[in-house]
Amino acid sequence: AVNAEVRDDSLVLVAAGGVALLLGMGVAWLLAGFLTRPLGSLAATARRVARGDLGARAPAGGSREQREVASAFNQMTSRLEDVLNAQRDFVANASHQLRTPLTGLRLRLEAAATQVRDPAVAEELRAADDEVERLAGLLGNLLVLAREGEEPSVRSAVDLGAAASDAHRRWERNVAARGQRLVLTGRREVCVAASHEDVGIILDNLIENATKYSPNGSVIGIEWASDGEIG
Repeated sequence: AVNAEVRDDSLVLVAAGGVALLLGMGVAWLLAGFLTRPLGSLAATARRVARGDLGARAPAGGSREQREVASAFNQMTSRLEDVLNAQRDFVANASHQLRTPLTGLRLRLEAAATQVRDPAVAEELRAADDEVERLAGLLGNLLVLAREGEEPSVRSAVDLGAAASDAHRRWERNVAARGQRLVLTGRREVCVAASHEDVGIILDNLIENATKYSPNGSVIGIEWASDGEIG
């Protein structure tokens, strides 16, 4: 009877110990989850920001210290978003508003060089044209540097005809000053998945090269179509 009682008491103690262990592990798991969940959310938000989602914000939860860290992180992200948005606005404006005047200045210098008879003045105009070209190259490098690390532009359906019309308005006067003519030869609507800014830069570069390497009196056409339709 004594042995049976001891055995029963031992089983009760083992069962009580097991239940206490399971309860302790459950409480520890809940406590660990409560303490680490805000840190996990903060880490996930930081990864979203690193991928370019500057609108992501860390939830303010957990202990007072964790809420302070989340608040400081959100303030830092907000300031970073403002700075990058200002940088993107600068790039978008500078890419069109600075390139076109420089190109116009270069065309005017070239036109003036053809009208002067004094060799010294002609040499000065050529030197000025070289400096303008250097300035245009520096501007291009600065724009590339400003966009370094930026997430790819959001793509949308860009109408090539509308983009070509915008480029025609930007360049028509400069091309005419060189004695050339810029015409639109596309006839049908064609859309591409791109950004308006990138398409505008591509057209500006193509037109600039065409005016630079085409003789006076040339007709420069901007044509757009689907694959295989331009011949």
